[in-house]
Amino acid sequence: MTITDDIHITAIKELLPPIALLEKFPATDEICETVANSRNAIHKILSQEDDRLLVIIGPCSSMIRTLRWIMQLDWHLCVRNIKIH
Repeated sequence: MTITDDIHITAIKELLPPIALLEKFPATDEICETVANSRNAIHKILSQEDDRLLVIIGPCSSMIRTLRWIMQLDWHLCVRNIKIH
């Protein structure tokens, strides 16, 4: 039988949990402002105050079932700019 699972994986490295990342890389004022502005922009799009399209790309997008989950995930996404073409 030919092995077909995980043939391109050469190593697995455990990621730090979010709290450890915050301790290692504290949020600056600029980062906090970006997060707050991004949350506000997302809120306006979801409440139809802004007619832009919000696109979430990534493995977690398939797990999103409600708009509330999107708002809970936005801290993790750290959206810097929303560009619509």
